Amino acid sequence: RRHQPLLSISTDSPVTPDPQVRRVRIDELDLLLPACVAMFTEEVGISPLSGGAGSAYRARVAELIRDGRAYARIQGDTVVFKAEVGASSSAACQVQGVWVSPEWRGRGRSVPGMAAVVQAARRDCAPLVSLYVNDYNTAARRCYRSVGFDEVGEFATILFCSRPPLSSEPPRPDGLPVILRLSSLFLLTLREDPAAAEVPSHRLLV
Repeated sequence: RRHQPLLSISTDSPVTPDPQVRRVRIDELDLLLPACVAMFTEEVGISPLSGGAGSAYRARVAELIRDGRAYARIQGDTVVFKAEVGASSSAACQVQGVWVSPEWRGRGRSVPGMAAVVQAARRDCAPLVSLYVNDYNTAARRCYRSVGFDEVGEFATILFCSRPPLSSEPPRPDGLPVILRLSSLFLLTLREDPAAAEVPSHRLLV
């Protein structure tokens, strides 16, 4: 995925936020987890539960909930809209996992939902909210423009499957994708000098 615009917003959205988007409670983990799995599978093309990784993925979602970084609109037993803050510092945070339940798509849930997430993330995490999006996801890009995000850079993503473990290594889930997000500048460096295959740790955004 060669072009994934990096977007940011440093004010609350001019859009009225959805008042029903709120922090997810830990007792709602079993409601949120299937939505997270669905979003990941749609995005990457493989379930995050594959290869025996189910316990680790469940623990990660639970961690986000406990840290107060998982937001959703939940109606009954249905997660209508959800998003999480995957990383945060005192200056900025990054939203991930934006997802609308398929039966609710096209019904105006994403824009006010994202406006609510921006407001909550700026209140709870950091004053600047960022995210990145696939360039071909026109619906998502339209949503983020409506919320007030500006394009400030770009990512590219390399997806590859882990190799089978060597006999001297502990077992690891085969087939589980490892996702590296590298700056487009570094990708250009790799194209110009294929020998530069050693990725400096400070160039990795995982």
